[in-house]
Amino acid sequence: MTNLDPEMLDKLPADKKAEARAILEAISLHQSHNRIDSYFPDSGPLRRALYPKHVEWMTSAERERAFIAGNRCGKTDALIYVCLLHMSGIYPDWWTGKRYSRPVQIWFGDTTNEQARDVLQLKIMGIPGQFGTGLLRKSCIERAPTMKRGMSDAVDAFYVKHAGGGTSVGWFKSYEQGVKAWQGSAVDIVALNEEPPADVYSEARLRTMTLKGEVLAAFTPLNGMSDVVCEYLEGGKFYVSVSWDEVPHLSKEDRDLYLSGIPLHERDARTRGTPTVGSGKIYPIPEDSYVIEDHSIPAFWAKGYGLDVGWNKTAAIFGALDRESDILTIYSEHYAGQDIPPVHASAIKARGLMNGLIDPASLGGGQDDGKKLIQQYRDCGLQLIVADNAVEPGILTVWERFRTGRLRIFRSCVNLLSELRIYHRDRNGKPVKKRDHACDALRYLCRGTEHMGFSLGKGNMATLNGVRYLCSVPGRGLSNHERPLLKRVQ
Repeated sequence: MTNLDPEMLDKLPADKKAEARAILEAISLHQSHNRIDSYFPDSGPLRRALYPKHVEWMTSAERERAFIAGNRCGKTDALIYVCLLHMSGIYPDWWTGKRYSRPVQIWFGDTTNEQARDVLQLKIMGIPGQFGTGLLRKSCIERAPTMKRGMSDAVDAFYVKHAGGGTSVGWFKSYEQGVKAWQGSAVDIVALNEEPPADVYSEARLRTMTLKGEVLAAFTPLNGMSDVVCEYLEGGKFYVSVSWDEVPHLSKEDRDLYLSGIPLHERDARTRGTPTVGSGKIYPIPEDSYVIEDHSIPAFWAKGYGLDVGWNKTAAIFGALDRESDILTIYSEHYAGQDIPPVHASAIKARGLMNGLIDPASLGGGQDDGKKLIQQYRDCGLQLIVADNAVEPGILTVWERFRTGRLRIFRSCVNLLSELRIYHRDRNGKPVKKRDHACDALRYLCRGTEHMGFSLGKGNMATLNGVRYLCSVPGRGLSNHERPLLKRVQ
């Protein structure tokens, strides 16, 4: 009867009409007090099967995990849902994750006290004065919550009956309170809504160590590649990443409306859950405008690579240039650190023989060590040309290619893409020299396309100014300066 049409209701006899209305009101009241039952259903347009990443994250056995997603992807709902299951001890039949047979202690954190009240508290408790209309079942509320002093309608702690007996307790905290507010007690779970400062995150981890508890974080990465984000994206910790395209509750009309109000430099973070760096991003262009699926590279495209060398990280970015369209496609990368030149050179040569544009710092500015470094790579068989390292002109060259659609990057070049997302300027307008090795190599390559080889071996064809050529010296790359070695094909 929950779907009873109002016209059908009006057609009922007076005595039946009153009874039907009473039943409908009772059902509506029950649903408002048990909203959690409507989440992740077995069937329907928002059925659980359409949210595989949400389910994977919620049921994961990892004690430390992050839900990194765009806005409105359901990350906060997933965070609250799993916490309330543990607090009540009431789990759906499909649940395959951890189950607590005892009451738990949970700290819920958000950026500010106001944010904790207006987002976390509202979703969990419901409207002030009508607690029990949020995701927390009204029947599970043990007693009235403890309210914060000096802040209207803000809950400090709330109490939940556990199915196994006893009372679970949840506290609302904020990052603005500072790290001292996160010190002290041992808790079972720390639930962090939106990204916390690194020191708060560290304290959250310590608070769960005694009870072998969990740290659950759900956020949109608007702070770029911060220390917390790097722990997951680069440190190997478990996380899921969810974009607008992966959530059925957002219609195309909704997405188009929301997108129109998002600044260009924040779109990747707010729609895809990929880190942003704010208004100082050097290449403020959406990834979907230049990232392409991997495909085979025509043999006659000119090839070459940019090489940024260093002990902590050495990066080589490989590109293929279609000279007729002037589109440069980045198709491979070498990205490794703390190894000797012969190891890097071996990995580079595995991509084929071609000209490379190397970081001028390898010359060492007259220092013997620098000269030995570039010579070591040449001794390993690499064909190296000293790159143009003019930073701002190089950035402009790369940007012009991005802006005009003449630079494309294979989706498999994950390290270059990761760096591009966070490549930004500091307060003085200077490019931040941190995690930029692949970006530098890309810049060298874009500034030196005239040195890219027309072919890479016997039988490979090349095209220059609409004329097809055959390489007469197989086994090496050829640059613009070596046109006499190209034989015109009639």
